[in-house]
Amino acid sequence: MKKIEPAYIFKNSKTHSYFFVLKSLGAAYVQDAFDGNWSTQSKNGEKETVLIGWDGMFVGKKSLSELEKNYDEIIKPNSLNISSETLKIINNPQ
Repeated sequence: MKKIEPAYIFKNSKTHSYFFVLKSLGAAYVQDAFDGNWSTQSKNGEKETVLIGWDGMFVGKKSLSELEKNYDEIIKPNSLNISSETLKIINNPQ
């Protein structure tokens, strides 16, 4: 399981969309991907990292595997200004 922390950014180069990680909730079981039900009890699946983030329109809860499928790049925070710089990019897409 990868360690993803707040201020990490998932980027989709084709659609120019972003997911800015606000909080990591730790690991949980995804019971039904379509309904988005999360549980601490297993239904014969593996635990996944659960993240809360901003995509420019909505704050949402997503699993790390879902993000890895929909975004092709993970950008690590490299300065204290990355949060404000990234939010400007997300909120004003080109």
